[in-house]
Amino acid sequence: MSDINYVILIGRLTGDPNYKLIQTGMSLSTFTIANHRKYKKKSGELTTETNYINCIAWGKLSDFVKNYIKKGMQIVVEGRLKQNRWQTEDGKNVSSIDVVVNNIQILTPKTMNNNLNQNEEIISQEIQEDYENSTLDSTDEDIPF
Repeated sequence: MSDINYVILIGRLTGDPNYKLIQTGMSLSTFTIANHRKYKKKSGELTTETNYINCIAWGKLSDFVKNYIKKGMQIVVEGRLKQNRWQTEDGKNVSSIDVVVNNIQILTPKTMNNNLNQNEEIISQEIQEDYENSTLDSTDEDIPF
């Protein structure tokens, strides 16, 4: 059996996404979602643990993020984990793990966000079809950080 790298997360955007075009002309959006987990401590006290997950979207999905995803919205993110490693100026080795997104669903009701297009499901389906038919396989050289 081959390895599996697949993640599904639900969370809220901590800020508006960052959008840019890289040298190849491909669009790139980065954003962070906050994901909460509630649990009881041994003492019985209810507490919340929050994780902040960095996400990366490419191409048409990046354009969708730019146009429809805003701070505070609750979304579902599907994708794969990618570890980035680099060395700081002082020689320290560091790394981060990001989600490379291949699908997004908006959970925030339209009545709470007037900026959402009524054709959101059609657009999401078109993006998913384009992704499935794409031969794009980004490499580390494509990532500008």
